[in-house]
Amino acid sequence: MEQKELINFFIKEIENLGYDIQFIPMSNKVIINTHTLQCAINPSLVTPFSLAHDLHHALNKDDCRLRQCDTVSQHESRANIGAILTFWELWLDNDGDYEHFDLFCDVTGCPYEQSWMVVKSKYDEYYNTAI
Repeated sequence: MEQKELINFFIKEIENLGYDIQFIPMSNKVIINTHTLQCAINPSLVTPFSLAHDLHHALNKDDCRLRQCDTVSQHESRANIGAILTFWELWLDNDGDYEHFDLFCDVTGCPYEQSWMVVKSKYDEYYNTAI
């Protein structure tokens, strides 16, 4: 799994939902509008995580943002968790493991601390192992 490969994968996933993708230099990494099915991507800033995050906004049909830095809203939290779990499944499917969690975060762009908490709470019981 390489960043470019992941970026292309998530762009295709968003397109497959019927979104029109435009590559635009802007201050944001990605902006998605679930009403107009438009997605703007800054090719120089985009990360796999930012695309997966916005893919989950599209899948959940999230339609509002309370304020510019809306990090505590349900929509933002749900999109982050969805993106992290999507990446973790891909990671495991490609022979990734807990031993290389730093590399997982480096490649995907997932935030380390939140990813650790999400993965541990979701998979610790399943694997019955301490992370």
